[in-house]
Amino acid sequence: MNAEKHSPASSVQITDYIKPELLAVALVLYFVGIGLKHSQTIPCEKEEKEE
Repeated sequence: MNAEKHSPASSVQITDYIKPELLAVALVLYFVGIGLKHSQTIPCEKEEKEE
């Protein structure tokens, strides 16, 4: 049994569970989403129109 992997004192690396490429894609999509959210190209309608 490998003591390094199962030791409770060992630090858990996020790359043990997620591929680094997918982590990079997630970060890019996050920042693209923030950019779109703050963009004025597509107006965000917060108030409902009264008819």
